[in-house]
Amino acid sequence: MTASGGETAAQAYERLLVQPLFAPTAARAARLAAVARDERVIDIACGTGIGLRAAAAHAGFLSEATGIDSDADMAATARELLAAQQVPSRVMVARADAVPLPAASFDVCLCLQGLQFFDDRLGALREMRRVLAPQGRLVISAWAAIEHVPGHMAVYQALGAHCVDTAAPRRGFELLEPSALLELAEHEFSRATVEVEERSARFASSLRFVEALFSGAPYTRRVIASLSETQRSRCIEDACRRLRPFESSAGLMLPLRSHILVAHRDMAS
Repeated sequence: MTASGGETAAQAYERLLVQPLFAPTAARAARLAAVARDERVIDIACGTGIGLRAAAAHAGFLSEATGIDSDADMAATARELLAAQQVPSRVMVARADAVPLPAASFDVCLCLQGLQFFDDRLGALREMRRVLAPQGRLVISAWAAIEHVPGHMAVYQALGAHCVDTAAPRRGFELLEPSALLELAEHEFSRATVEVEERSARFASSLRFVEALFSGAPYTRRVIASLSETQRSRCIEDACRRLRPFESSAGLMLPLRSHILVAHRDMAS
């Protein structure tokens, strides 16, 4: 799918959203997973490959870097960016609950801001466990309750006020408590812990942030696809008004809260 300016939607996602929203968490996930040189890493719902890029940067070299994403556009962009960073890798288009790879193939599994969107979360976790070697590590990140991610909340409130159904993008905030992540993970993994990540993301302005979500965020982009230009402009104006409390001369500073789970695959078969 092509976004404005001739770039694909995945390229817009990378250019507008990945660095402020996702790159810091990906770097933290690589540290928490203690990714070491020559290890094998898989990233489920890899998007444009920021998790694998962070893991490779942390480790220095990975013997295997594999990305899985159901979106062919995201997968293609991930291949390009990983190649540009000279990370030997493969990126496959597949579902998280049907990973087409052998069991016990990886030392580390990442799933960053993906699990909450899956239709079959337990099925995906079973696959994550299956592809991990004994004592392999899993790191999952998920947004906290939307009230703690007020930039997205403002945009979704504005869309809702103009009769746009935001149920699909709001799925990103369904695993709103650490206990929800732990309860899911403990079906398949041991020694699971969750930490809270609190930080901020800066954008040049409210307008830049709203346009970034509209152009790059997959679920948001889809729900506004049928809007007329007039409707779109009204939604943008409303969202920018709701974001004014977070603006200053330095730009837009948005608080973010997410939960990061670290778990292990035990020695049992």
